[in-house]
Amino acid sequence: MTKKKSDYDFIKESIEKSIERAKELQKIDPDVFDEYDDHSLLKLICIQYWIGFFTPIVAKHFQSRGKPMIFVDSMAGSGITKTKKGISLCGSSPGALISANDKKHPFDYLVSVEIDDNKASTLEKRLDKIKNNTKVYVIHNDIKNVSQDLKDKLKKSIAFTLIDPQAFKGISWDSISPLLCTRGDIMVSWFEWELWRMRCSALSDTNPSSANATMGRITNLLGNEDWKNEDDPEELTNIFIKRVLNECQKEHAEVFKIKRVSGGNYFKMILFTNNKAKKAAMKWKANMERRLSHMNYDALSTLLDVGEGKMISLDQYTDESTIPQ
Repeated sequence: MTKKKSDYDFIKESIEKSIERAKELQKIDPDVFDEYDDHSLLKLICIQYWIGFFTPIVAKHFQSRGKPMIFVDSMAGSGITKTKKGISLCGSSPGALISANDKKHPFDYLVSVEIDDNKASTLEKRLDKIKNNTKVYVIHNDIKNVSQDLKDKLKKSIAFTLIDPQAFKGISWDSISPLLCTRGDIMVSWFEWELWRMRCSALSDTNPSSANATMGRITNLLGNEDWKNEDDPEELTNIFIKRVLNECQKEHAEVFKIKRVSGGNYFKMILFTNNKAKKAAMKWKANMERRLSHMNYDALSTLLDVGEGKMISLDQYTDESTIPQ
């Protein structure tokens, strides 16, 4: 019988695998990569665990009945995220592909959308190196131009859709709502603190032109102007969640907060699913919260700065005695 991994081992192995798998991918166009932010590693672990947790469930209930299982990465990047000191991590698209393969339930298709032509070309080559039997399509375009077409093509499939913007850059309801309405689970990186900053700026801006532009962006995303009367950042998130549940045929949402290493603020991962997957979604969230709550967040950042491949250093920066075994 396989021994259950401790929370400590889960995080440690996730970091090791991300760095190890990135080594070969970074040899392809080594000058092309995404810049590391202080929450990037935790976000990537969260996404890969989502894929590893749910693909066996979806494969059992849908893929086995002939419904294709697809991963859609709507803002995919280059496939590699690199720290300022040159340590590379496996990005969302290759990470999802590998996670599904590791669970022996590979995706039938993987669709990655990237607006930057250089990054898109590199991502295509990197995914080609690890795709196995998954059919991979990299679309060189802005998601706002292709989201409706993707929704139409995914009607008979079960999709894992990732919406992972840089804060709210390039995000509008029109650009993401078709994807939010696809059949399957949706994972959204949600920058609650940034949205709150936009709200406060818009309401205090003495320049009518810029104030109206920011207010228009917020109203477009949230669907009404109730946000103007809210005095809590979380309520803006709740307005967005209610809109998705009401307009996009989703039945349940789980929200997972990830603290930024630098402190001061945070962002959230929102998982939209249906009621049949509610218990599984709650378990996914509980597992992630428990595992990351025992980690020293500064330790993760320090670990990446120590040097590529020196994973034993994790023990030096983490109090393993606090991790449930």
